[in-house]
Amino acid sequence: MLKSSKLFQPRLVSGIFGGYVPNSSIVPINNKSGNILIQSRYAGTTTKTMDKKLPDPSQAIISHKAFHYSTFGLVTCLPVSLLLPTSGLTAIADILLSVFIPTHFFLGMNSVINDYIYQSFLRAGSKLLVGGCAFIILGGILTMTKNGVGLGGTIKALWK
Repeated sequence: MLKSSKLFQPRLVSGIFGGYVPNSSIVPINNKSGNILIQSRYAGTTTKTMDKKLPDPSQAIISHKAFHYSTFGLVTCLPVSLLLPTSGLTAIADILLSVFIPTHFFLGMNSVINDYIYQSFLRAGSKLLVGGCAFIILGGILTMTKNGVGLGGTIKALWK
């Protein structure tokens, strides 16, 4: 059996072919002709990265946490709404579901849009369309809760 040599390990080859180096970041280097972006292995501790060019991860972290909290809300409220008979507790669960379902839909679809749509015009249009659909979902579930037996009762009625 042949063993791979050190030449084919990513850390050595990536410097030659310009690939990704672990623990690396893109940093500006000043020279006579202006700023040049280069990839440096220990750039995070020695120089400041370009804040204007790199995306701010704080908004993505908040969105990611809200998405997961909406998942926890769905896991908690959906069984209450579906399994218990119609009461005040199921009405509260239905109102909470009317918030959790559109939130989960909107944040999940925004992640898909950010990953797969590259043109800014199409991305903005898609996000606007998803936001409109989320408001329609919110209004529909609130209307079912206000006028009828709620989301759980409506789903139960479909199975009868």
